Amino acid sequence: MILGRQFVLQYDSAVLTLQPGEISEPVRTDFGYYLIELLEKDNTTFSSRHILMKTILLSLCETA
Repeated sequence: MILGRQFVLQYDSAVLTLQPGEISEPVRTDFGYYLIELLEKDNTTFSSRHILMKTILLSLCETA
């Protein structure tokens, strides 16, 4: 479980809008785009897993 703010602001903000079992829309950060699945959540902690798509890879695909 993660206590408090442990990830970038955009990640934490997206997690707060999810219910357990839900998957987020793509979340843009300075590191790339995340798809986040919320596993568990209570008042002060959450458990999630994610896929990170690096921005540089997306940029290369867009120019090809």
